Amino acid sequence: MMSESALTLRKPWEVQAASLEWAIDQIIPSGMLTLLSGKDKLGKTLLAWEFCRSVLHGTPFVGHFPAMQGTVVFLALDDPATVTIHRLDCLGLSEAANLEIATPGECDVANSLFWNDLGRAIDEIRPRLLIVDALYLMLPGGAESMNQAGGMAPVMNEFNKICESSGTAVLLITHDTKSGESVAGSFVIRAAAKQILRLAAVQNDEKTKRVLHVEGKLVERTEWMFHFKGPGEWTLGDIQAEELARTLAAVRGWLDQGQEGTSVDIAEALNKRRINVDIALKQLLEEGYAIAKRVQGAKGRPRIVYEKNYGPAPETLGMGQQMAG
Repeated sequence: MMSESALTLRKPWEVQAASLEWAIDQIIPSGMLTLLSGKDKLGKTLLAWEFCRSVLHGTPFVGHFPAMQGTVVFLALDDPATVTIHRLDCLGLSEAANLEIATPGECDVANSLFWNDLGRAIDEIRPRLLIVDALYLMLPGGAESMNQAGGMAPVMNEFNKICESSGTAVLLITHDTKSGESVAGSFVIRAAAKQILRLAAVQNDEKTKRVLHVEGKLVERTEWMFHFKGPGEWTLGDIQAEELARTLAAVRGWLDQGQEGTSVDIAEALNKRRINVDIALKQLLEEGYAIAKRVQGAKGRPRIVYEKNYGPAPETLGMGQQMAG
């Protein structure tokens, strides 16, 4: 009896995959593993709670990054339950029915049944986002295991299984190296992640400003400046907010002229950063101002083309169905 082939080769236009979706646009991809790292006391957990709030309500993160609404599972293991309750009160999430939380006394990672229980819960709930605070607490061998590839690989594989089987976005909170130049621990941690977010203080202004470095396989490497004043008080830096506003106006004006094109086409025509154009297009889609159409390319490969919405368009793509142009 012949065995199945171990290799299948396809033409570029024959390759099929689910469309890329974002739990939070350009920051946290759905169905993939994202790391959020940084030094202690910079606000990593509070930033994760801000991501959580955006997804729960389906409102743009800091008013600019569209979020897909859904349930959130938050393993809040790095803080006492009292601190978590206080943060829920500050964020107005104490009555959020679509939020599921585990506090330190309710999560036993050393138990051999833990991964089965977590996988079953994710399958039942199908959350949009799973947040784990923090990665080092998921290691039965303690924090030292983070430096050992043999100890980290099984843990990262379990999280990737959750992403792939459920389509859930998984955000793992972890720490930077002492130098602050990279994610701490084994290379396995970084290799497993499709997106890496690194939160850093701004020199000479550590109390009120933070920089979020975003790098990964899905978007161009970029930085976002935030003003941070406490739980629920994150705002995008003035310069970047103004640039996003200008890009939004430029894209709207371009569509008003009756033109259509992919996000790459539009970015080139307007001489704007692709990542800013993508954010603007998501916002215009949400508003119903623009529509996205799937157009077959020369060899059958689909392209996503954007144009102004002049009326009902039942065949257009929703936010969750967009693909890179």
